[in-house]
Amino acid sequence: GPVPLGTPIDWHTDFKSGHRFDLREHSTRILPATYPGGHDIKVPWELSRFQHLAWLGQAWRLTGDERHAREFVAQVTAWIESNPRSFGVNWVCTMDVAIRVVNWLWAYDALADAPALTDDFRARFERSLLAHGRHILGNLERTGRITHNHYLSDVVGLAVLGLLCPGFREAERWREFGLRELWREVEKQVLPDGTDFEASISYHRLVTELILVPVLLCRSRG
Repeated sequence: GPVPLGTPIDWHTDFKSGHRFDLREHSTRILPATYPGGHDIKVPWELSRFQHLAWLGQAWRLTGDERHAREFVAQVTAWIESNPRSFGVNWVCTMDVAIRVVNWLWAYDALADAPALTDDFRARFERSLLAHGRHILGNLERTGRITHNHYLSDVVGLAVLGLLCPGFREAERWREFGLRELWREVEKQVLPDGTDFEASISYHRLVTELILVPVLLCRSRG
């Protein structure tokens, strides 16, 4: 059931079990619970994907209520302050890093005109976006001949960063690499009948979304 997350949110806790991952631990040394379990690493991962931020962006666009923009700033600022690059549970899985950056940019685009987004916040936000892009490129989930939705998420994150953050020195490299690998993965991961090769309805939905987002961005930019 619902669990109060507090203010500010503790981004390092499995809030269902109460287990807290050490934010000072390098991400390469953080592992899921061993058998028989007891806590779930995916709870903080899922929260730190920030899929809820799109709702804040939509709410602000529809109402103009500055509370929604202030909440966006507060959550992103708190996350950045407590999640230095490559340390803590929220840098373990590159897929989640990539999905987070897409959701951040999606919400930021909707909120771009909000007064709550100060110059200081924008500078801090852009520094973290840069760290995200560098982390993704340095930790691609591509091992051996078989790739799957994790690697697809990685390259989509890079493509979106490259398309929406052209001022970064690495933007062109991220965009070109991300889009090239995306088209290649579409050929590998989507079967001739249009379904995802992993044969899961949930993965099919995820892969459809992952492909659609950069396609729409590419179309909107000619």
